[in-house]
Amino acid sequence: MTRSPAVPAGDGPNAIATNGLGTLAVVANNVGKTLSVYRINGTNGALTALASPVATQSLHPRSVAISGNLIFVAVGDYLGVN
Repeated sequence: MTRSPAVPAGDGPNAIATNGLGTLAVVANNVGKTLSVYRINGTNGALTALASPVATQSLHPRSVAISGNLIFVAVGDYLGVN
């Protein structure tokens, strides 16, 4: 097994989800209040960032899920989940 190079994540990654095909990964970055989206290489599992991290409207993403072509994100502030 060959180790893949490090992939930069957002600030405070705390949750990850992959799609059913295993071709896409989404990471919730709690501290940075962003989502990072990656393509998963089917041959070696390497991750490639698809874009810059996406802001979550000034709320902290707590969890993430993928269903079909939709991405669901639970966000909250430190007083409770919205």
